[in-house]
Amino acid sequence: MSEPFSFIHLSDLHFGRIHCDILRDLEAFIERRKEEIDLAILTGDFTQRARSQEFKDAREFVSSLSCPLFIVPGNHDVPLYNLFLRFLSPYKKFMKYLGPFAQNYYEDDRLAIYGLWTVDNFSVKDGRLSSKDLRCIEERFAKVPAEKIKIVASHHPLEAMKKEHMDRVLDLDPHFFLWGHEHQSQVRSYHDDRKFPLVVASGTSTSSRTRAEVNSFNYVTVMDGGIRIEIYHHSEKKRTFEPIRVTEIPLRH
Repeated sequence: MSEPFSFIHLSDLHFGRIHCDILRDLEAFIERRKEEIDLAILTGDFTQRARSQEFKDAREFVSSLSCPLFIVPGNHDVPLYNLFLRFLSPYKKFMKYLGPFAQNYYEDDRLAIYGLWTVDNFSVKDGRLSSKDLRCIEERFAKVPAEKIKIVASHHPLEAMKKEHMDRVLDLDPHFFLWGHEHQSQVRSYHDDRKFPLVVASGTSTSSRTRAEVNSFNYVTVMDGGIRIEIYHHSEKKRTFEPIRVTEIPLRH
């Protein structure tokens, strides 16, 4: 890797329950850093109730981003009350409005990302891993050269999935798990005795549905020597996002 690259990790935007001032502050941050951001990864819940106008607003936001995008849907991006659509065509609206930005896999000369679509149509909140997704990620990652960074992006925390499914993902030796859903940012190793994979969770980046944490997102820079992960929190007083925690981890060789 000759030059560092950076990606911003956003999650749980929840258009329909958006905080407009915070959205503007996020857009201003991205505009200031647009020459540095190589990729934006968004891990689901673009909408509050999967309504058409919410998807239109989400599409307007993601369309404004000048960097490559990688997105996965969340449980709020499928219909909750329209059971016909929920079970027969859950991603119809998501694909209609955000389909041009949606993909399961992205790879360039520095990294490879697989997006696990973890929505469980039989559950309002909980996620699942499908056999098809597991087969596909195994096939894709088997061909990724060892020197590339491997990222698994999902909406739901994967550690809540079935152990036998999670073991298959862990066997692929990823560097990162990125997810959202819980509206709580964190950076930690998945294993107590190993650096990788790293769990990098984002809080809600723009919505008014904050819980124990203010609006937040993550900013990750990968360099020859290691990885720097910055958690940004929104400051209402300063009307901007500022880093509140920085984690630096040496890269394995």
